Amino acid sequence: MGGVLSGARRSGRAKLTTSQVPVVRCTLKDLARPNTPYWLRLDDGDDSTTAIATDGINQLPVTMQRIPQPLGGFRRRLVCPRCQRSKICLYVVPEGLACRICLSLRFDSQNESKRQRSIRRINRLRDRLGWMPGPLAPSGEKPLTMSNRRYEAIRNALEAETLQLMGELEEWVPRLENGIQRRRRKQQILL
Repeated sequence: MGGVLSGARRSGRAKLTTSQVPVVRCTLKDLARPNTPYWLRLDDGDDSTTAIATDGINQLPVTMQRIPQPLGGFRRRLVCPRCQRSKICLYVVPEGLACRICLSLRFDSQNESKRQRSIRRINRLRDRLGWMPGPLAPSGEKPLTMSNRRYEAIRNALEAETLQLMGELEEWVPRLENGIQRRRRKQQILL
């Protein structure tokens, strides 16, 4: 229960998150340091477009792309070997390197429901004010170092978000009660 491929499905794809997949994330910044799980060894000096990502035992070929910047210079990006897209980060899986899109990974925030996003926004606003988290937690006092104008803006945003969440609560309660009744009926049938 709760394995890597568990969870709801959308359009036939599992909702995997980057925190659920046992892979090593390698970015250019990480690849430059020899003490990280994978590091980069350039083939032909600094101007190389190919490199080897190695952990000392395994070696994975990596293609890099130089992207010119508007004010001069360039930025290096890793190229995903599966889709050939330019990426900042690749993941090391048993089959080799791949980007988040090729592995069908999702960020945790992409799996949140509307209610969870609303609660997360409320908690973030309450954290800015130094208050306890939770939409039903009591309000605290104005932080001493915060200006009155900023305090009022954050408090108004918090109040609007809380009112919206409480307004949606009227929709959730009947659904919750129906779910409880269904579970009770199933339990009675099993007994």
